[in-house]
Amino acid sequence: ATYFGYQEVSDGKKTPQQLMSELDWDSEPDSGFRREQLKALYKSGKKIVIIDAPGGSQAEKHFLEKYEPPSDIRTSGSFQYTGLKPLLDSIKHNMKKTAEADNEREEYMLNELRKLTKEIAKSPQQRKVKVLLSLGAAHTPVYHSLKRSGQEIYRTFSTKPFVYGLFEAEAHRRYKFGKEVDDELAAKILFELTFGVIIRYNLEKVSTDTQKVLTMQRKIISQFNYNEIEKMFMK
Repeated sequence: ATYFGYQEVSDGKKTPQQLMSELDWDSEPDSGFRREQLKALYKSGKKIVIIDAPGGSQAEKHFLEKYEPPSDIRTSGSFQYTGLKPLLDSIKHNMKKTAEADNEREEYMLNELRKLTKEIAKSPQQRKVKVLLSLGAAHTPVYHSLKRSGQEIYRTFSTKPFVYGLFEAEAHRRYKFGKEVDDELAAKILFELTFGVIIRYNLEKVSTDTQKVLTMQRKIISQFNYNEIEKMFMK
């Protein structure tokens, strides 16, 4: 399946701005990334294929049902009476379930990619084909799996070294690779969920570079340890 209207942009039938307006992407937080992606694709004539679960499909519904984002402190409040630990345990539980769903989703993508490879191999004009995968930085297991299968593959990140700005992303990756998350990291995620919006709002006055903003936010939150965060939330 083609990805939204990306194929039309690639074929030059729509401009990047036309698609942005149609899908109301101008108001999205990642609108800058989407716009630059479409500009690079415009009139390139490249074939666009979606290997992720298509929107509205049974596969997508299956993954969405399993995703459990970390508890939002604004909808809770019980920690004031039961202590911080139950809330941290809830955050860890939800993140672990989400990571498991993400692993399933990545296996789905790999299976779709294998199907595409077989289709290309059957083509009468069989030739060496280069495939560009646009994936979020959290999906490195896809790269590792393709590398192990003997594919000639390379990867690149937006910045070097790439820093996962969100503590939530760090915990997510730990669970994806079968590692545990301690209370110290979970407490920083709680801090991040509660005050992250305020911190980013002020940092964005200094820089509009999302990666820089998240890196600066991480440095700020890193200054607080578990005991300090606990005192902050228990008062």
